[in-house]
Amino acid sequence: MLALVIALISGVILGMGMGGGTILIPALTLLCRTPLPVASGVNLLSFLPAAAVSCAVNLRSGLLDRTVAARFLLPGACGALAGAILSFLFDPKILKYGFYGFLLFISIQLLYKSTKNSN
Repeated sequence: MLALVIALISGVILGMGMGGGTILIPALTLLCRTPLPVASGVNLLSFLPAAAVSCAVNLRSGLLDRTVAARFLLPGACGALAGAILSFLFDPKILKYGFYGFLLFISIQLLYKSTKNSN
């Protein structure tokens, strides 16, 4: 049941264009005790159908600019390949703490920006 709730929340976040992995990976590693490399693999596999559905809905509603998206496809795929290869070179603990540090940094930035904009 926990996995279903995690997957649904991650899918909603992904559908809004905010990256479901920011929810899925920490939830799998912290709540389900899934090793980070496995959680990352699950994230990537679950991303494919969820992203396809999200892209179709956004395209249909006019929220997806094909020319902008096209500029990111090849570099994004190359970056994903490089990241996948690099992930095998690092200790999983380094990747885990690096990912959590990244999420903390992004969270602090978003919090700062939201409080700055509301004043």
